[in-house]
Amino acid sequence: MRKHIAILSMLLFLLPLNASYFESNALGQFIASKESLSGTGYEGEVNNGRTVIYLDGGVVRERVETENGYTVTEDGYTESVTLDSSGRRISDRVDDDRAITERVYSYDGDRLSSVAITDGDGISRIIEYIDTPQGHLAGLAGDESGYLTPYFYVYSLDGDEVKVSLHAGDEEAEFIPDPSVYTIDEDGNWTGTSAEDGAERVYSPDGKLLSLTLGDRTELYSYDEDGELSSSDVTEGDTRTVSEYSEGRLVHSDIYTNGVIQTSRTYNEDGSMEEIRYSDGVKKSLILFDSDGLRIRRVENFR
Repeated sequence: MRKHIAILSMLLFLLPLNASYFESNALGQFIASKESLSGTGYEGEVNNGRTVIYLDGGVVRERVETENGYTVTEDGYTESVTLDSSGRRISDRVDDDRAITERVYSYDGDRLSSVAITDGDGISRIIEYIDTPQGHLAGLAGDESGYLTPYFYVYSLDGDEVKVSLHAGDEEAEFIPDPSVYTIDEDGNWTGTSAEDGAERVYSPDGKLLSLTLGDRTELYSYDEDGELSSSDVTEGDTRTVSEYSEGRLVHSDIYTNGVIQTSRTYNEDGSMEEIRYSDGVKKSLILFDSDGLRIRRVENFR
């Protein structure tokens, strides 16, 4: 029954809830008083902020609008919700005949920042939401007995650093994602060093990878106004590769050794590739490869 009620309730609440809407049922029949509804299936009515769904004349769901929210009652389940002036949920209380759960919601501007949860046994926990280049992090904190799993992660914001810790039983240890700690510069870029591979990565404020540094390897990335990758510049040891992209496709790359160009490659839309080879920075030959990158269509030598 819950499944049918949930589906019906969703459909009803997606539509305008006013008295005229409930003047007829799905067959276009006039809705009589609830005392005479037995055998007619689901029906509904709205009156002075009270929305009621009936099944065979009995109430199966009731929603009552309050001054700053609403209360829903359905089959032993009651949810009371408080909203702020903009319609955001700031607290709720759920009684499902087994436990009472209360939640308090906090916001950072327009973004949900945390939810504090307390149940009937006094166990409390907090879900924290933190913006990072890789999206929203959801962290858990509070009484360990409040979790179904034997371990949980806590994300915390310490100044300009996002840190993560792993809690398992009575132990607490640092958990290392990739990367685990970020610093934010004055331009809003995020810099993090991963303990997993030792690479330092820099992300733009909207989460695009700008650079990666690992040992003697450095990768630099640029993007167009639509956020698509437009170029990359990768240096490792004495070799440097500069690549250009268009609409997500690699179209050209130049390879240098100790600052002197060695090879230029142009990737055509038909899959073929033109490769110009240099000697001491001077063009020597052009090779046109087939789409498999192996078969040669044409060779041209430069004087």
